[in-house]
Amino acid sequence: MVSTLIGHLSGWTVLSGAISPPPLTSRTSPHRGHLGTGYRGTPATNLATVARPSFSATAVSNSNLGVPSHRPPISEVGSSLPLDSLTTWQCSPQDGSVSRNGVTVGASIPCNWGNTGPNRQAEATGSTTCAGAEMLAAIEKKELDRRDLQVVVVRHAEDISWSEPFAAVRTVYEKPGSELPILPLTSTSAGAGPAAPEAASVVLPNVGKEQHAYLTHIVRNYDSLANRTVFLHGKKPTCGFFLADPKLMGNHLLTNVSVLDYLTAEGGHGKRSDLFIPLTGRANHDLTLSSFRSSFADGLDPRPRVPRPVTAHPAYGDQKRKDEDGGGDRWLQWEVNDLPKFAKEITVKQGVLRADEMVDFTAFFKRVVGRAPPAVLYFTQGAQFAASRAALRSTPKETYQWILGLVEGGHLEVTFYLEMIWLTANPNRTLALTVTLTLTLGLTR
Repeated sequence: MVSTLIGHLSGWTVLSGAISPPPLTSRTSPHRGHLGTGYRGTPATNLATVARPSFSATAVSNSNLGVPSHRPPISEVGSSLPLDSLTTWQCSPQDGSVSRNGVTVGASIPCNWGNTGPNRQAEATGSTTCAGAEMLAAIEKKELDRRDLQVVVVRHAEDISWSEPFAAVRTVYEKPGSELPILPLTSTSAGAGPAAPEAASVVLPNVGKEQHAYLTHIVRNYDSLANRTVFLHGKKPTCGFFLADPKLMGNHLLTNVSVLDYLTAEGGHGKRSDLFIPLTGRANHDLTLSSFRSSFADGLDPRPRVPRPVTAHPAYGDQKRKDEDGGGDRWLQWEVNDLPKFAKEITVKQGVLRADEMVDFTAFFKRVVGRAPPAVLYFTQGAQFAASRAALRSTPKETYQWILGLVEGGHLEVTFYLEMIWLTANPNRTLALTVTLTLTLGLTR
């Protein structure tokens, strides 16, 4: 996806004044997340950073999403429907998970790393509201449809039964068969396909990872996007990414965040947010250094505690807290992770483009955003997020089409860059969300 997306709507600002990151050690920590599947980085020595965006909640910026008058406003769903009106869906006051007829909905369980002991469990919410239960009840009652809320799930061959509770508002983008390095010359761009804003399933060629499906959905339905769109992988979201056991890679949930949170995230005063992207990492201006959030990285024992709803940024910044489990919710040390180099190398290995044909990250950023990259880019690893129609349409359709053309033309490196710029602030133009540094799991069979 792309470009000028949501910075203006979400209120991000880049402030002057550099700060120094915490001291770095001389080894690569095995519990850290890294850029790119199977890619390991090495510690950096220093990095000048800028002040972070000026908001403290995961849900950013409120807006009137203009829901048709014959249905309840989307701002009311998940916030003001009376709890006693729910007959089948119930929520747990402990962690906000939802159950139906005594069976817990897996997609509603916040990431807790399996730590359920009283001293190790992620901090539970004290709220008595039950946004998840209210949302699922509204979907069941057909008070919500794909015009209000659309969940885009990109699948190769994964079991997506975890998303059945909200299947009525789900659109599955199927990418079957072997992965293609480039769209066949005999094929027309997926973006030229018909608009199908209420389709339950769409079949696409298996090219360009999940970003290709995201871009196709936005381009085809640009003039008929849902009030709110959620973009998810086909693999069930689970805690973290690089786990201690390499056979058990997680699927990008931050501690104390559930799948259902992407559907129900609220801003202040019970209104919906334009954007939901729990931040899990940061990178420098040219994507050669990165730092991950302690409540996202695996290997920390005990786990850092995180409240619900989680804050957009770590509670303790760069500082490790000796009095907090796992050192507290913080940014881990900066590490060397030359993402552009890695992305270009695997793109060249596809055998479609030469090294001198690769797109440079800085040039890509300038073309899409209109300025040079900031000193620090904040992102959420995994390319899973939710955005309002207004946020998605703050980027011109032509920009999405341009990026889609690059992806279909074999520029795999662009899929890495794209994920990094969804949430970069721009004072003169709107920007958008930040998403991953990695390939989508399950689309590379």
